[in-house]
Amino acid sequence: MKKILFVLLASVVLFAQGALAATLPVRAYGNDTVAGYSTMLKSSVITPGKDAVFVVEKPDMGVVRLPAQADEEGIAQAEFYGLQTKVAGEYKVAIVYPGSPDASPQSAFRVFPDAVSGTQSIIQILQALVRGDGKETARVTVTLYDAYRNPVARHAVKLI
Repeated sequence: MKKILFVLLASVVLFAQGALAATLPVRAYGNDTVAGYSTMLKSSVITPGKDAVFVVEKPDMGVVRLPAQADEEGIAQAEFYGLQTKVAGEYKVAIVYPGSPDASPQSAFRVFPDAVSGTQSIIQILQALVRGDGKETARVTVTLYDAYRNPVARHAVKLI
């Protein structure tokens, strides 16, 4: 019991320290994309040649850190590869400087589901056969997914 209480207390202290960390006067941005496709992460203007790290929080709570260096115009950028964008949803990105506890404010970009996949989507039929006289009804449920099993919403489905 003491061990669990200590872990909880340590977590609260670490969270409080993180909440009190200073905010860097820089912003990180990511372009919206489609699941499985890459996107570019960019910073606002920082010191040319300065090392930075983009920290991306994924919808599945995974975190990806991508190192970058500001170019001669003071823009840091990194490619966030399609391998990292398989989960559709809202991603959050911030910048940290190596060796500093400070971080920029988070900004968000979206990863949208890819095209409907015929192999991942599901058709469920409650009653396989009905008479054609209109006295019986069949219930069919169609669930659309993309190739990465992201649900695809608001699509019209025509059953033949």
